[in-house]
Amino acid sequence: MVIYDGVAGIVIALGAIRELKRKNINPQKNIAVICFICEESARFGISTIGSKTIAGTINKSMWEKVTDKDNITIRQAMEEYGINWDHFQNAYCEENRFESFIELHIKQGNQLHKNKKDIGIVYGISTPIRLKVTAYGIANHTGTSLMDERNDALVAISPLISIVQEEALKINEKSKHPLVATVSTVNVQPNVMNVIPGTVELGIDIRSVDDKLKRDFAKNISSHCKRLAEKHQIKVKIEVLADEDSVIMDKNIQEKFSELCEHMGLSYCIMNSGAGHDVMNMAKRWPSGLIFIPSINGISHHPDEYTPLRNLELGVSVLTTYLTNEVGGYHK
Repeated sequence: MVIYDGVAGIVIALGAIRELKRKNINPQKNIAVICFICEESARFGISTIGSKTIAGTINKSMWEKVTDKDNITIRQAMEEYGINWDHFQNAYCEENRFESFIELHIKQGNQLHKNKKDIGIVYGISTPIRLKVTAYGIANHTGTSLMDERNDALVAISPLISIVQEEALKINEKSKHPLVATVSTVNVQPNVMNVIPGTVELGIDIRSVDDKLKRDFAKNISSHCKRLAEKHQIKVKIEVLADEDSVIMDKNIQEKFSELCEHMGLSYCIMNSGAGHDVMNMAKRWPSGLIFIPSINGISHHPDEYTPLRNLELGVSVLTTYLTNEVGGYHK
């Protein structure tokens, strides 16, 4: 369920434009409010389609084949929504179209709320390494297979779940940048009560803005997989589903927001984003920044997601001040 995730940024941007008008600020540069489509990957497994289109990083031939759980393709979904598949790439923007890009978002995570900070200024966005680990044992009858004669794929690979957790905790004891790692999907086959699991797939999501750190972690996990395979006499296959460099926000924009918060008497912290955002694609083409406002307990993608009005108003105030400084406005 999405209530404030994404929506808050659009509402706050429009609120900032209203404030500029209310204050009779006459901007010397154009200001565009962009509402990107299909930022989430929940339906098709592909995220930030709108910003990818504007930034020119689309893959139509691949996207056309991707389906959701109901076997509807991205192309079908777009056309049902009213978007022309043959021409949507025309939303691509030339380099000189924008000078910079700013995204404001609720903080998905408890750091701001817990530490009572007004604003989070993002240093970098940690794109994930995603692994699919498949363990191949031998499916057999649970009642007739003796315990010491089994090749149970689930027994063999299940220690990896704890290993991922424990190794990530060790990394964070000494790392400058945090790393998070999660075994987030499990698929057991044949998944029948009276059959020993013959095949198990684990999906592992690894994130950090330190790309070397997360890639070294993935290699470490691969070594553990090999050890578990040898110990239990099974086969293990590891596939890398995603591995992209993390995206660092523009340093100059970070400094401007830091100075702005100090000038406005707001508490803030420099932080990383473990979740992806449209700004990742925009940052590949234009100087870009991302700021967070607190959300209660950092809960997101959940019915309890809630950002108080005072935090939304704070976002409007910060963005209005930033735009006033950037566009060289004056009072009419």
